[in-house]
Amino acid sequence: MKNIPVCILCGGTGTRMKEQTEFIPKPMVPVGGQPMVMHIMRYYAHFGFRKFILALGYKQEAFKEYFFHLDLVRSDTLIQYGSQTHLTYECKPLGWEVVLAD
Repeated sequence: MKNIPVCILCGGTGTRMKEQTEFIPKPMVPVGGQPMVMHIMRYYAHFGFRKFILALGYKQEAFKEYFFHLDLVRSDTLIQYGSQTHLTYECKPLGWEVVLAD
């Protein structure tokens, strides 16, 4: 049963939260420093679900950018500047599979 993906609808414009959603979609509004959608996904992950389908629409590029950089955001980061810039980060994997569906 836990192999079944959880589908989360993320395509609304969030008109009632206009001050917050002018530049980002409603599920990406930060709550406690993280997007609302991450809290929803963590709730399902607590019960063993690891596959998610985010049905995107409005301002979907915000989701794609956030999830593309998620490991970097969640990790301790070391940047060494010199003749060649070097970036090192270490992150505990979530073990999730996330489909960003247009």
